[in-house]
Amino acid sequence: GFPRGMGVCGGLDAVIADIGAAGTVRPPGTAFEYSDAGSAVLGGVIAAVEGAPVEEVLDQRLLAPLSMTDTFFDRGDDDPRRARMACGYKLAADRYELYWDASGPPKYPFFPAAGGLWSTTTDYAKFLQAWCLALRGEAPELLGAETVRAAMRSTPLTSLPHERGNYGMHWWLYSDPAEADGVQLVFGADGSDGTWAMAAPELDLLVL
Repeated sequence: GFPRGMGVCGGLDAVIADIGAAGTVRPPGTAFEYSDAGSAVLGGVIAAVEGAPVEEVLDQRLLAPLSMTDTFFDRGDDDPRRARMACGYKLAADRYELYWDASGPPKYPFFPAAGGLWSTTTDYAKFLQAWCLALRGEAPELLGAETVRAAMRSTPLTSLPHERGNYGMHWWLYSDPAEADGVQLVFGADGSDGTWAMAAPELDLLVL
């Protein structure tokens, strides 16, 4: 987890410093936690290796090559895409209540690497299609073969038979070909603010 919460930190470096000072909550490889502090640390590692903010790296390496022009990092500025962001509602007692809309500031004033990227169904489809093409060996310049293999392997200790399936590389593997012969691969992710996306590459099918 995040020791002080990300809201009190002024940037990703401060978040990572907090995580490092607190140390690991559990030994690596012994438990599964969704949207954990490791996602933020990974963003910091990418920034350190590339010598640039992680959002710039993602923009250059992923968003631009895939023409994901409606996907952006919310900085609370006058970006025209911000006005198109969907409102967030939560169920309270017997009715839904608005808990966030674009008239307010972003949740964090920086990109936390564990969230904070906004997109559309069309752009998300471009992202999923890139992975489907990579599985067929048709997008090697964007996604390396070993990256694709790693992303489609279940992470140990994440089997949830009564929920979604298994967890892979930051998404769910609803069926894992490594676990049963002839099972078609279906992968994707859901999120706290209404995201739901699935890809079935063998069926040439995307659901968002």
